[in-house]
Amino acid sequence: MPDYTCTTARGTLPQESKASLAAEITRIHAAINHVPPAYVDVVFAEQPPETYASWTSSGTGGAG
Repeated sequence: MPDYTCTTARGTLPQESKASLAAEITRIHAAINHVPPAYVDVVFAEQPPETYASWTSSGTGGAG
């Protein structure tokens, strides 16, 4: 069984978005691989926001 892990900063995705994203990942995997949707697992791993940093256009790292 495939496991897809979606890692996000805690609180960035509402439950409805998680459900929609999981359904679409499942649909695509099942269609491409010709397997039942029940074979696909999607997990959301939410991390504390302070564990994320982004790269800014100025070339310096910055939070968020």
